[in-house]
This record gives sequence, structure tokens and C-alpha cells, in this order.
Amino acid sequence: MDGFTGNLNPHIVGNVDQVTSAVADLTLPSAFNPADKNPDEWVQNDELVASIDTNNHSAPTKITYHLNPAAQWSDGTPITGSDFEYLWRSIKGTEAAVGTEAYENIQSVKTSQGGATVEVNLREPMAEWQSLFRHLLPSHIYQAEGQGFLGIMNGSSAASGGPFSVGQVDTGRGLVELKRNDRYWGKQTAQMDQLNLQTVPSVHTGAQMLRTGQIQMYVSRPGAVTQAALSGIKGVKIREGQRDVSLNLTLNTRSKAMSGAAQRRAVMGAVDVNSVAQIASGRPMVKPLQWPENVWPAEEKDASLPGVSEKNPLVIAAPAEDPTALVAARTVADQLQAAGFTAHSQTVDSPEEMQQKLQSGQIDGVVQWQSNPNSTIAMQSQFGCLPKDVNQDAGQQTAPQEGSEPSASVTPKKPTQAGSAGASISGFCDTELDDELRRLMIGAEPVAEAKKAVAAKAHEEALSQPLLREDYVVAVNEEFSGPNGAIESWPVSSMSGIFATAPSWHRQEAATEEPGADSSADPKDDTPRGQENRGPNDKGGRNNP
Repeated sequence: MDGFTGNLNPHIVGNVDQVTSAVADLTLPSAFNPADKNPDEWVQNDELVASIDTNNHSAPTKITYHLNPAAQWSDGTPITGSDFEYLWRSIKGTEAAVGTEAYENIQSVKTSQGGATVEVNLREPMAEWQSLFRHLLPSHIYQAEGQGFLGIMNGSSAASGGPFSVGQVDTGRGLVELKRNDRYWGKQTAQMDQLNLQTVPSVHTGAQMLRTGQIQMYVSRPGAVTQAALSGIKGVKIREGQRDVSLNLTLNTRSKAMSGAAQRRAVMGAVDVNSVAQIASGRPMVKPLQWPENVWPAEEKDASLPGVSEKNPLVIAAPAEDPTALVAARTVADQLQAAGFTAHSQTVDSPEEMQQKLQSGQIDGVVQWQSNPNSTIAMQSQFGCLPKDVNQDAGQQTAPQEGSEPSASVTPKKPTQAGSAGASISGFCDTELDDELRRLMIGAEPVAEAKKAVAAKAHEEALSQPLLREDYVVAVNEEFSGPNGAIESWPVSSMSGIFATAPSWHRQEAATEEPGADSSADPKDDTPRGQENRGPNDKGGRNNP
């Protein structure tokens, strides 16, 4: 694998590397999951939630989850409404958490039937309500510890509610060890005892480890020679994919230099995003995402930046543990210098430090991986305003009856001074755009049109520019066995990618010509040796890739 942060909390802004996403999908249960072939559609997780009642399925204000009584954490504690409540309170009350705006819309979480029934009441109708309560956390552990939400999973994970549990996390060696969760109640139990996610420094190292059988799978962002290095290895099969993630340059409207739209457009206009993408990725032909475009008026490229000088340069920050983001941030700073702006790059060690420097205006821009703003939650998080005091929000919304249409009216809220928390790196707050996002939230706006409006506004205000799409390459050798069919046909997740099928993976002996072997054996029979009579959930004879 590529490198990872060591903080396994998937609810933190920027914590979207593939290791963290894979660990979240394999160990933390969700009420709904994105559909395999369409991440914009949601599929109820029947293994966690037995049934759901709503007062309006299209955009409810009341949702009642009836949990599977067999659902439990890996320490034997039942998964209950307390875990729903803990996630709600943690996200809505934590700066640098993803989905703050959506969880602020929740008015209460009530439990009954010993925690097996969870009633969630919303302030306003919510069209994309299925995206709530993803990757639940064990409240009986984290709540008792009283740690800050951003640091609770730094280098560890307390308990699992999925087919795997986290064993060892060694950031120094770049290792995350996943073990089969023997208490998992779901249908698809893990077919192996242990799965190690190991950081590999280069494609050349990864290729050699595949040849020698030290690893069975190599997953990496592609470089200039990745395909060439892997495709020539005997018995290795390759698949390419994309995650719903991009490396973005986001300008901080809370800094004095970036407080005006003209100044931000001048900075964006000085950045050659094609060049940044090629340098950061090491791929000469790569092109950045066009969201919606990367061209700003030429007349604003010479705009003066207030407060910028040799002693007080523009600061473009990036997370210290992300080498691709660091290269991109340094390249952006170089280009700004070449355009006549005084600028330099800076590394930031933690989400807490990043949030503090954004709030205080100490950094003017950030280069960081983010989820693409394709969903309502992601758009609200990145471009919406947050209420100053949600507990004093104006008015209470009357719950619509089942089958009725959600109201198109929007209750006014008190916006912050340029956004105070959540995934809004830019801190931008525009009441008209915010109202558009809130209409989208209650289902009163066509999604496609709203997305165009948000993209156009973000470009007009020069808030964020995608620099690099998250592509990946998967290579597996002959010891690796996964779902039936060619690797190209395996289901993938929009965030964890190929790891969507990890519970079905197992290790087999590499094919060899044995002396005296029966040549009449069916060449199409590729059943792994020792697996011929084993059912998909048989726990016997698991092995250790």
C-alpha cells in the first residue's frame, strides 16, 4: 500500500487515504452503504439494521432504526443506540469533523428496547438521510475514555463491528494488521486469519515482493512506470480504478490576504494545475479534474494581496505525513513565486494544528486530499455555513406525514463569520449559496442543477481547485484468490476501492507443474487446493496472507 496517517478515524477532514478507508469499511458498521455500481445510491445494511421506519421516506424528519439484536462489538458488547448518539454528539461538536452540518440537523437521538430501537428526530427534512450513521464507533469505550474526538483512533482502534478487527498499528514500519473478528455476526465472515496492510516505498519494491511471494497484492497510486513494472511479471493480474477523492488546493478566506475574491482569483490564476498534477504524481500525461474549470480572468492575475511581504509571505500548507500533498504544495508555492507573489510551503503535523491555523488565518491555502463534493453531505461540509448556536436555531420544523412532499421552505439560520468548523477548509460563508444547499438537503432542489450551481459559485469565488484525481492500480499474484471471475469484475467501493471484497479473499498455492500430474484434469477448474468442499462461510483451514 501507499503510506497512511496512522490516525484511523474516518470522520476527520482529510483522513481519506485508502488504508483508513479500508479499515473503516472492514471494521466499523454503517446503517447504509453506497451501492457497488453507483455510489450515489444507498443500500441498507440488513446485518446491522433489521428494519427502518420513517415519516417520509423521501425526506424524513423522524427515522426509527430497529437494530439486529445479534449485532455486537468484538469485545462482546451489543451495538446499540448509544453508539448512534455518541457519533452524533461527537461529529456535531468537533471542529475538523466531516458532516458537521448534517449532524447539526439532528435534534435528538432517543433509544428504547434496551438500546435496540433508535429514534432520530431532525430539525428539517433530509433527502440524503441514508448517509447518516456511517462507520459507527464503540461508545462504551471512547465515551468512557473522555478523549478528544480527533485523537481517539490515533494509532489504534478499540473494537470492531465488522468482519475484521484491528490488531497492531505500527506507523514507524507502516503496518496495519487486521485480524478476523470471531465475534462477527454477519453472513460474510473473513476467509483468512490475518490481513497485513504494509507501506511499500516504491513500485520497484512492490514488484519484487510480488515476484518472491512476500506479498500477494500491491495497491498504489500509479506513477510513470507503474504499469510497465507490474505488467511483465509472470502470473500477475492488474486492475485500474478510481476513488471518489481528489487532491485539492483550497484557499482560506479567513486569512487577510485571501479574504477577497479578486485576490483569490489572482492566486488561482497563477497556478498551472496541469504542471502541479504531473509533478506531484510523477505522471507526465496526467490531467487534473475540471471542477468546473481552472481558468480565471487574466485581468485579475495582477491583483495586490493585502499584508503579503517578504516578512509575511503567502503560506501554502500540507499535512506533514502526505508526500504527494507536500510536493504539490511546494510546487504551488514555486509557481506563485514565479508569478511575483512572495510565497512558501509549510508542513502541518496534525488535524488539530491544521484547524487552529486555518481559524486564525495563519495559513492562506491548503493542499489536501478530500472527498469529491458529489453528495449533499460533502457539498454542505465544504461550502455551507454553520449555525452559531444550533440549539437556538429559529423555529421547529413540523414533521411531514408519510407520503407527503417535503416543504420547500427553508428555516433561516444564523451563519457564522466565515464558517467555524467542519470540512469547510475555505471558511467561506455565503447566505445565498447556503440557502441553495439547504433546499438541496430537504429535497426541494434537483440534485444535478444544485451541483452545477455550487460548482459555479465555488469557481466564481475561487475557493477550491482539484489538482489530482485519486487513481489506483491493483496487482495480484497467483497466490491471491478473491471473488469469482476476473479481477476487473470484482465489486469496488467508491472510497476503499478493491477492499470491498476483502472478507472473501484467501491465499492459495501458486500453480505449478507437478511430476506425474494427471494431464486430463479440467484446466478450467481453478478452485484453490484444499478449498474444493468448503462453503463460503466455513471457518476451517483459514490461512495467513
